[in-house]
Amino acid sequence: MLYVILLLMSTNKDLDIKIIEAIERISRAQKILLWDKAKLYGLTPLQTQILMFIEESKPENANITNLSLELGVSQPTISDSVKSLINKGLIEATVWKKNRHFKILKLTDKGKEILKKLENWNYYLKKPLMDMNEEEKVRVFDFLLKYVIALRNDKTLYFVKACPLCRYFLEKNPNEYYCKLFNMDLKIKDLRINCPDFEEAIAVVK
Repeated sequence: MLYVILLLMSTNKDLDIKIIEAIERISRAQKILLWDKAKLYGLTPLQTQILMFIEESKPENANITNLSLELGVSQPTISDSVKSLINKGLIEATVWKKNRHFKILKLTDKGKEILKKLENWNYYLKKPLMDMNEEEKVRVFDFLLKYVIALRNDKTLYFVKACPLCRYFLEKNPNEYYCKLFNMDLKIKDLRINCPDFEEAIAVVK
């Protein structure tokens, strides 16, 4: 009887909660896979995420403050990991040419080499997607993109480099978009959620 009650409680969960739980499960698998790969090269998952963030960011965005916002970790913790990566010879802190009072983080050749070895860490997350047709994946991506943007608008996420938040993005018609930076038409599947050329629009998309 108790089992039946628990089963009904689980079945009747709010759909929003089920979506969040599903995303949490994927996030958990992501952390495990990243940890398994990172430790092969003497890195922590946080150090690996820092390397990836620096690689994907414009120079002016690769700093302690943005890393803290992006990864949801305190600045002292980020600073400790950055110091460790500098000591390992994977990154370096340099003065930004456009502002001599501003330091940015850059990958060294050794850091780039390590990232190259790590690039397929998420293979087992991508593998199930290979069995889905493109229409299914487009629907999922469309939903997740809207969800991420909503979290950014609510300031639950701070550093989202998604196309619809970019100053170069133009919505022409439903599912028809245009990038003013590259002068090209885009569909939902072409939009990016982490674009290195991203420049935030003055008004955040609602």
